[in-house]
Amino acid sequence: MPNEDSHTENPQSHEAYEAEFVQHLLSLQTTGFMFLGKIQNPLTGTSEKNLAAAQKVIDTLLMLKAKTAGNLSVSEESMLTTIITQLELNFVDEAQKSEKELVKEQAGEKKAAKEQAEDLEGEGYKGKDQAQKEQREEYREEQKREKSYSGKEEEDGQLGKMREKEQPRKQQEEEGEEEERSKEHDEEGEEE
Repeated sequence: MPNEDSHTENPQSHEAYEAEFVQHLLSLQTTGFMFLGKIQNPLTGTSEKNLAAAQKVIDTLLMLKAKTAGNLSVSEESMLTTIITQLELNFVDEAQKSEKELVKEQAGEKKAAKEQAEDLEGEGYKGKDQAQKEQREEYREEQKREKSYSGKEEEDGQLGKMREKEQPRKQQEEEGEEEERSKEHDEEGEEE
């Protein structure tokens, strides 16, 4: 493990560390702008917005600034501060755009939901009218069936009453016929 003072003693290693540090800052800056959707993702070739990831990059840069305070050259300190400021300003801009888009999207969704509800409500009324019409028709059919059934009962009832009236008459006729046969039989027996 190199001694802390070893890179300060060797000017070439100090320049190498500074170059690596600047390269790392530029890499983080590029990644931050990519997550803000300001530059295209080199892998996909499209701009993608991921504000949570962009915030993570900004937080990383702020942590580096805090941990390296007093150990950076003026140019490194200036570059780090500039990168953080640029990313933070762009982050706020994109967050506001996203919020506006979200509000706009929600308003559009509410409008679409309202229109859909109105459409369904309109269909619902048609459906209710149709259902009521069908219920009325079913009721009428039921009334007709009841009338025909009660009419049949009345007919059956009237037939029953007629049969009841006919039964005693038939019995009387049968009894009368029997009496006549008996009389005839008796008369025949007297004649002999």
